[in-house]
Amino acid sequence: MSKFANLYWSPDYESGIQNLGVQSHRSLSQLHELRKLVFNYMKLYHSNGEYLATLAQNSFSPESGYHSVRRKQPHDSRKKDSSDVNISYLFSQYVQRATSESQEYQALASDIDRSVLEQLTVFIKQHEPQINKCLNSINELLLDYQASYQTVEQKKIEFDSIKRTSEFSAQEADAKRSKDVSKVEKSDNEQEVTPIHSPKQTRDEKATQAGKPSQAHTFNFPLSVGNVLSFNDLSSFSDYFLRLVDAIPITRRTIPLPGYRNEIFSSDQLCEYLLKGKAIGFNPSRLNLEKFGQGLIDLKIIVGTGFFAKKFACEGKWYEWSDDFLHSLGRGVSKSSDPLSPSSKLKALTIEDVNEMASTTSRRFNGMFKSMKTSLMKPKYSEDAIKAVEVSYNEQYQELEKAKHLLDVELINGTQYLESFEKSKIKIIYNSLTKLSEILHVHSSNFSEQARVFSQRFKTEINKPEFYTRDFESMVSDFSCGIYFPSNISPELMAQKHFMGHLNTNFQNINLEFNLFKDIPLQATLSSGSTGLLTLRSVPKFLYEVVKVIEDASSDFTELKKLWLAPLDHQMYWLMKNEIIIDIQAFQPTSEVSVSSVNNVESEIIQMIIDRFKTKSVSMIVNFLKNWCLEIGDSVIPSTVYDSLMANYSTQGSDIESQEAETIRILSAIPRSNLSSLLFILHHFSKVLDIYVFDEFGLTDDIHGPVSTSDDREKLQSIAVNCNRMDVVGSVPLLHLFMRPSVAKNSSGFIPPIEKYNVLFGDLLQSSVRLKLMQALVLSERKYLERQEQQRKNLGIIKKTPEIVTDSAPNNELVCEKNESKKNPSTPRKMSNASQGPPLLSTDAFELRPFRTGTTPPYNAEKSEYQFSKTY
Repeated sequence: MSKFANLYWSPDYESGIQNLGVQSHRSLSQLHELRKLVFNYMKLYHSNGEYLATLAQNSFSPESGYHSVRRKQPHDSRKKDSSDVNISYLFSQYVQRATSESQEYQALASDIDRSVLEQLTVFIKQHEPQINKCLNSINELLLDYQASYQTVEQKKIEFDSIKRTSEFSAQEADAKRSKDVSKVEKSDNEQEVTPIHSPKQTRDEKATQAGKPSQAHTFNFPLSVGNVLSFNDLSSFSDYFLRLVDAIPITRRTIPLPGYRNEIFSSDQLCEYLLKGKAIGFNPSRLNLEKFGQGLIDLKIIVGTGFFAKKFACEGKWYEWSDDFLHSLGRGVSKSSDPLSPSSKLKALTIEDVNEMASTTSRRFNGMFKSMKTSLMKPKYSEDAIKAVEVSYNEQYQELEKAKHLLDVELINGTQYLESFEKSKIKIIYNSLTKLSEILHVHSSNFSEQARVFSQRFKTEINKPEFYTRDFESMVSDFSCGIYFPSNISPELMAQKHFMGHLNTNFQNINLEFNLFKDIPLQATLSSGSTGLLTLRSVPKFLYEVVKVIEDASSDFTELKKLWLAPLDHQMYWLMKNEIIIDIQAFQPTSEVSVSSVNNVESEIIQMIIDRFKTKSVSMIVNFLKNWCLEIGDSVIPSTVYDSLMANYSTQGSDIESQEAETIRILSAIPRSNLSSLLFILHHFSKVLDIYVFDEFGLTDDIHGPVSTSDDREKLQSIAVNCNRMDVVGSVPLLHLFMRPSVAKNSSGFIPPIEKYNVLFGDLLQSSVRLKLMQALVLSERKYLERQEQQRKNLGIIKKTPEIVTDSAPNNELVCEKNESKKNPSTPRKMSNASQGPPLLSTDAFELRPFRTGTTPPYNAEKSEYQFSKTY
């Protein structure tokens, strides 16, 4: 029997949580109905037979929680077989008993209240608030998860919307620069009026000139600023404040004020600089920041604006550098001009200019309002905006993963508590009714022989531990929805009837569109590396490297077997997954790798993750790999062949050899990357499970092995049964990691057929089955390479493309091309400069459409060469 906590998972979470809530409320309803029954028994003894008849009808109504899923007749008075005994039967028996023995229980009311009703009431008061609290917590986490998912979707839409506007930003910048140049040229041609200096301005200039000599001598060194930062000499003082003045951004006043500087800065920017650029001996606490700022005001280094100008605050205040301080640093002073001073350049206006301005005022205002409306309604593109959205997306994605993790943990903890409650509930129901029967037997002086037999039967035949277990299993069978089956597909999509796909559109790095959990055929394979083996070229690079790290770090395969058969550790997986997500989001391609080269970028990210794995323990890596196999878009064995495999093993007693042959035929038809991954995993399991290992695997494609015997089959079937056990919290069948049905068809939950899983997994471990699958994979890879070669010939790529070795081309394809060139030396390998044209796509990234079309016309070398040259 699988653990209670393993059977309430569903990919959409909502179905499992809803079933768990219905089951828990049903159990509470049963307890309340039982308490009501006992309480009514206490009142029953003061009533007459009519009241008891009414009670018998109302206590077991059609809405009662004691009705089993398979409805049984509640008033069947015949003796039940032991296989039919359950809590519903117990309840119905006492309802029947109430009709026939109403007069015999009037004196027992106080004893029933003391011995049965009180214990039942205490049990309900103890557990009901905890159950409601647990279910409310799970529902709140579910709502948080759904809300986080919606936020992530909105951030992706916002990111795409801003990024689409980038193509217009360059055009707008060019137009703005052209407009600025024309304004400058027009300003140079205008007549300027000679400025007349007012006496006040002359006095200000004289005063400024008088103040130009350095006033550093007014500071006495060593100098302490706010008693938090000290300077020993003028040199250190000047160096620090020169950097400070240059680093703090300056804001110009919107409305210049006469006699004041136009450049001001906020206290927030000053404190931000002090926090980032920590000076030696300075502790940037809030108290020290305010002391430092107040010291600047007291030393007249900065001057405040507005009210409370002589008091420094870390937030929301504006200040300006004092003129004397800037002079002491050798900096110029920029003040707004006196409104009365004609120091600005004036243009002589004519009557024609005034008339033209008046005639164009309306047109200019209309154009201005239209421009403002367009600019406000159009999303603005900027590097800061897209970076902010990207940062927000990363934060929201982490919140989504965190919400999912918290929901998983809360669901596991809640189901464990509910498991103990359900078992206690069943036990107290049995014990309460049994105790009630004992009280009836002991205290009833007028008890008939029927009552004695009734009580004795409850004690000896019904109240047994095996019935507790059977009731519990029956309840779980009626309400459980499935084992752990994670999915990153939106719950709203799975609720749609027409949705049939396995889509995982969540990226760990949205800028590079990298998804670690995409389908196996979409993963970067070893064909882009240095391997030339047909059995390994389609294995995903991530899977290959992780298994390699596990095997290199494991000295004892016995311990490694325990790790593979151990239950899933969600907390360990979350900690490691969180680190990897942070690394991927912070990843930036190196200068040697082009962002447009998807394979190279993905290979770099995978290598970064593998480097992270090498610092972790083997248990953490194995646990992550198991969860990764569960979380990828589709399983290693695709869901499209799941029904065919299960149908193959649905007939009991069928021929074993025919079943194996059909399994080989079905699995040989799956994509090359899936079949290669399956064989690679089975090869790893052959080492871990101590079965026959193909030593040539990974060294050559010409593999031979023994034929399995009947003894081997029995041994492997025993191993398969042990691998697919689910008797520990968090455990799933080992085959479930690599073969799952469609998420869309099982969104509300999935319980695997364990018997079929055991037979199928035992067959996959057979050396003969693995050997035939390897041979089928090698044949499929060869046909694929031949088809690629023929496609290149049909497109004229071999005849026209120079022989250039790239990092993304597999070695075996290069060898094939070189051998082909040796066999056909007359085939030219280079084109002339005139007909070379633009570079062609890599053949690994280009393939003809897979559906069947008409027959390919015969290849004409001369005509093809002429058309190819003419095209370019």
